[in-house]
Amino acid sequence: MIRFPQALALVTILFAGCATDDTPEKPNNKADTGVDAGTDAAEEELELRSLLPAQGSLLGGTTVTLSGRGFQSGMTVTFGDTPGTSAVVLTSRQATVVSPPTTMPGAVDVIVTNPDSATSTLPGAFTFVEGMDPQIGFCQLQAQSPATALIGQEFPALYAIAFMEGVTQGAGKGDAIEAELGWGTGDPAQFDFTPMTYNVDKDGLAPGDLANDEYGATLDIPTTGEFLYIARMRVQGRPDWVYCDLDGSENGADTPGTIQVLEPQMPAISFCQLQAQSPATAVTGEDSARLYAFIYAEGLTPGDGQGSGITGELGWGVSGAAVQNFNWSAATYNVDIDGATPGDKANDEYGARLKASSAGSFDYLARFKTSNGDWVYCDLDGSTNGSDDRGVFEVVDPVLPTVGFCSTQTAQVSNLSGQPSTAIRGAVFIAGVTNGAGAGAGILSELRYGATGTAPSTWTGLVSGTYAEDADGLNAGDLANDVYTGVIPAQTQGDYAFAYRFSADGGGSWTWCDTSGSPPFDTNELGLLETRDVIVNLPDSCRLQFPALVTSTVVGQSVTVFGRVTEGVMTGTGNQAANLKAELLVGPASDDPATAPTAFTAIPATLRTTGVINPAPNEDEYEANFVGTSAGEYAFTYRFSVDNGQNWSYCDLDSTTGVGSYSRKKIGYARVFEAASAPDLLDYCNIWQATLSAAVADDSPLVTIETFESGLTDVAFTGSEIEAQLGYGPWATNPALPGAFTWNPAFMPYKGPRAGVPNNQEYEGRIYANTAKPPVGAYGVAVRVRRSGTNSWAYCDTNNTTMNFFVDQATSLTVTP
Repeated sequence: MIRFPQALALVTILFAGCATDDTPEKPNNKADTGVDAGTDAAEEELELRSLLPAQGSLLGGTTVTLSGRGFQSGMTVTFGDTPGTSAVVLTSRQATVVSPPTTMPGAVDVIVTNPDSATSTLPGAFTFVEGMDPQIGFCQLQAQSPATALIGQEFPALYAIAFMEGVTQGAGKGDAIEAELGWGTGDPAQFDFTPMTYNVDKDGLAPGDLANDEYGATLDIPTTGEFLYIARMRVQGRPDWVYCDLDGSENGADTPGTIQVLEPQMPAISFCQLQAQSPATAVTGEDSARLYAFIYAEGLTPGDGQGSGITGELGWGVSGAAVQNFNWSAATYNVDIDGATPGDKANDEYGARLKASSAGSFDYLARFKTSNGDWVYCDLDGSTNGSDDRGVFEVVDPVLPTVGFCSTQTAQVSNLSGQPSTAIRGAVFIAGVTNGAGAGAGILSELRYGATGTAPSTWTGLVSGTYAEDADGLNAGDLANDVYTGVIPAQTQGDYAFAYRFSADGGGSWTWCDTSGSPPFDTNELGLLETRDVIVNLPDSCRLQFPALVTSTVVGQSVTVFGRVTEGVMTGTGNQAANLKAELLVGPASDDPATAPTAFTAIPATLRTTGVINPAPNEDEYEANFVGTSAGEYAFTYRFSVDNGQNWSYCDLDSTTGVGSYSRKKIGYARVFEAASAPDLLDYCNIWQATLSAAVADDSPLVTIETFESGLTDVAFTGSEIEAQLGYGPWATNPALPGAFTWNPAFMPYKGPRAGVPNNQEYEGRIYANTAKPPVGAYGVAVRVRRSGTNSWAYCDTNNTTMNFFVDQATSLTVTP
């Protein structure tokens, strides 16, 4: 609320508290040590000698300075029978306290009491005055607008002056004033405010009268742009603020100051170049040797050490591909390299390792940028003539492992400290060995475990797996897989990661197995053993219900997300269970809410009691809304607790499995746009093939899609106006999540209008190239489409009635030996 002074107060303002245009100074606040030189408060006899001021309002809130001796930290002050508040011992001979409210005017005794019970009384020392009501008479921003500041550097201090009758006049800080400085873009009452501190006295109407007190603060604005700023002040203990702008407080906050927040200007990158390491080589799925490039930027790279504000990456892609389709990895500073003059250390060298999931001959490049600049691409002959002289990255397949497929089938186990785990399952397929009934010969099985967050290669925990049973592989009744079990011995309280690995050559080579069962081995898909000193109770099952993909929401728009959970007789009653909690988690698309929950915003969800479609037995459905506050890519999913939030189960889109099978690649994805740049997504697309299969030696199957976009496909159309891209990933995986799908870098060729429906256009292509075939396994296939030249994808499945993407309606692909 903006508080306006009464007429009488305004007269006082005009004659006693005018703003000044003095050059502002930095706040001169200095901490008091609270100790007098050569004085020990514990050795002095307690004595209260005087108070200033000696009177105050019946409303309380007057800051009183006490003088005397023997004051000790922790002492209390009583006004008559009523304790004061906020007692602060400044030194053994000075302290402050805030007077309490009372209903009776008149003088009262003031009593101080030290922690050692010593007391001192000053009779009738403080008088409560009826009708005494201090007010902020006048306040005004100093003339510093427009101000400027740079992100990452100290902001300038901004100041305002205040006049309060009987308080601010004279030398030193007046008591009982609370001041704040705020910034924002709309209503000043909604600004972000930070406390201001007393700086210096300022003259009012008469030179030397020191009628005003100046307060200052430094703002903390995290983003660039132009913002408004304003000060506000009030009497301590009062609820109402008086807002102070550039023309004073008597007419509201209609003239706020402005502050422009800018990115610091970084020097430009003058030159960069790949080191002469081409052709570089690597084995499929493994890191290459470290590859290097060097960079020169005036004012940044010359001299010892890494230049500040530089980001470097190395990337690889299909030979001749556009650089935006490369796979880029962060490069880190290595050493200084001389430039034109020996010893000048003018260049900084950066390095990174490349890794490709398929064999082939690829291009590789480096690129660099400063914090506010564009990427500069670097090839073997430097950055001055583009990227025409690319490095060569040769990737070859390793000696084929005998293990064709394996998975850690148990994803999550909970048990008590000091007790062994329940049986943990792992499955393996080795062509010609595990097929048929009984244990395959010559298989070694290990269940490895260690502390969560550590690399599996460092784990020392080892249990030999024991053959348990056969299980079907790709076809019902084929008994293609062998299942092994192991029990992790009793552990102390904590979280442990685990994974199976198998060998068919006596331990000469091992194949690690994650919980998704889809190579390559993903350290984000490990099993989890939760060992607790008390029994951990988790839901029987949970899942992210809908939607899987939100591709066109805008900032400020609400998105509703549904999730489902079952737990014994607790759910399915139609009523909210007492200890059941449900939360929607929303955070960065590249993060995992299960391993980095603090990076996600937890939004409480509510039970739906009507309109639930086809619930499973005892299944409850919850809903929650999230609103994107800034443009970007987000991941989201549900988590549920049945012990009032002590333990959580994280849920994904795979409705065929329950708790313990969570996968980061199977959660929801949302892309939020600024309203002014909301994408124009295609009106319709559909995949015609629902199921596909191919042997490893075969070419990829063909996939056909149909698209429609009003005003585009139904007029003159050549096919180049739309880009369509095929990809595959583990079944039930969300194709929009970063790294979840492998996308064919070659767009689908245009086929032509659909027969009989000329307004609809068809594209047809292969899921993968012969040089990038997936291994044996079961996959989901998706297509994403967009207008050419944009980066706003829409995702297509086999459901031609809606543009909502469902993971269980993706095309299935089976790759056989």
